[in-house]
Amino acid sequence: NLELKLNMLDDDEYILNKAKTDVDEYYQITLQKALELSSLRKKNAKKLETNIKEALCDLMLDKVRLEIVFTNNLKEEKNPNIFLKNGIDIVNIMISFNPGENLMDLSKVASGGEMSRVMLAIKTHVMANFKLSTMIFDEIDSGVSGEVAYEVAKKLEQISKHTQVLAITHLPIVASKANTQLYISKNVVSGKTLTMVKELNYHERIEELAKISPTDQSGKSKELAKNMLNM
Repeated sequence: NLELKLNMLDDDEYILNKAKTDVDEYYQITLQKALELSSLRKKNAKKLETNIKEALCDLMLDKVRLEIVFTNNLKEEKNPNIFLKNGIDIVNIMISFNPGENLMDLSKVASGGEMSRVMLAIKTHVMANFKLSTMIFDEIDSGVSGEVAYEVAKKLEQISKHTQVLAITHLPIVASKANTQLYISKNVVSGKTLTMVKELNYHERIEELAKISPTDQSGKSKELAKNMLNM
């Protein structure tokens, strides 16, 4: 052990130079791989931009301008901090919802309803490539209503053609598009709060969907619920 330590002291300059050479070599290998990954991402980002905008048109956001922007720190030569855990790219989705507005960071300008539709559009295309057996949407329809809610419901139905969809929703129009509807409630039993899940039959679905108008005494809300189920 002493002899080995002495040799290291005698050859310290050689060992240091060898280490520096190894670092430079592996840096270049890593950089090359990172650049290849970045190039592939940018190529596919253009396709994704087009697909997202097409989906947003279906979701009644046809005036949207959207761009996926890449930034990195490559100017800082031989700085190992340019390598992030997923590559060298910092990716932002820049968007404008109205004509004449500048592109801005999605997280800073989107309302709740707009964000829900953008996320649905992204998931529609990105998740399809993963060939998942099940996709869960937790109130993806938050902040939308009316005709927009109907378009969201149709988009979820479209996804369900190739992937099982579990959608948590408070919107009757979205629930009506499902093949199976589960009613979730909380009840206090023996002093404990329990979450109860019940599969609804056709008539129970009508009763639940009819709550869109809880004060209706004419029965029209039930007719509307039947129409939604038969659409």
